[in-house]
Amino acid sequence: MDEFPFVKLKLLVVHVDVLLCRLEVWPGFVTSILQFETSSMLIIDVSHKVLHFQTVLDVLYDVYNGCRGAPDFKDRVAKKIIGQIVLTRSV
Repeated sequence: MDEFPFVKLKLLVVHVDVLLCRLEVWPGFVTSILQFETSSMLIIDVSHKVLHFQTVLDVLYDVYNGCRGAPDFKDRVAKKIIGQIVLTRSV
């Protein structure tokens, strides 16, 4: 039991911040119940989400600083943002 003292702490953490890389890890589970021959089968998989701390405004600033007033700013922003998943936090 003394070999893994951190295991109990991992179960209590809602999310983990990795500030150096500007990432956040959200632990979670995916469950499903299926009919298997004559009985039911419960499947539970571990599924973690890795999120960037980068905001849409940060992306806009990065693109703007990279092109410095080039006429294709809107196209570059569209290529960076369209198709991405954006989460909002409510306080």
